[in-house]
Amino acid sequence: MKLDKKELIRQSAAEVFSKEGYYATTVKMIAAEANIAVGTIYIYFKTKEEILDYIFAVEHNKRIHYFEGLQEHSLGVIEVIESFLDFHFNELHENPSISKVLVQEDLSPLMSKAKSMRTYSSKLPDMLAQMLKKAQESGQIGNIDAPILARLIFQLIKGSVYISQEKKEANWQNEVKKQIISLITKGIQK
Repeated sequence: MKLDKKELIRQSAAEVFSKEGYYATTVKMIAAEANIAVGTIYIYFKTKEEILDYIFAVEHNKRIHYFEGLQEHSLGVIEVIESFLDFHFNELHENPSISKVLVQEDLSPLMSKAKSMRTYSSKLPDMLAQMLKKAQESGQIGNIDAPILARLIFQLIKGSVYISQEKKEANWQNEVKKQIISLITKGIQK
């Protein structure tokens, strides 16, 4: 399947960023990886920073859309979180260079200013908080502070990206998922 140019640039940039790091990467290096002219990149992105922001935006939007889709089903809180973690870990496993970029660049001062990072850092926790609040109101879970717990869950999920870089085995990801679910389950019991 042939990729459109913007997606080709995104994937190529992720490959180069994962090997060289953001600051050492040049647009010329990304163009070489994509086998396209440097000028082609500038048709889609004004700066290298925009490319990095787009990498984060695509990955974050995948997760937000998946989570929104889960909300359409009548699943329990734990089932939603388990399914989300399965999706999240599968994405990390299927896209190791993207996973590495997420880890390398997540804490950079540049990304804290990026629009996609700010949006994701508030949207997913807010969605989690709404889900937890509804579950609490319906009696599915005990008395918790939904916004605080949602942010803690978000940080656990975000932290799993770092863990996935340390250990590549699928079994390890299953163990991380189990531990996250166990911790959340104990925290929301009635």
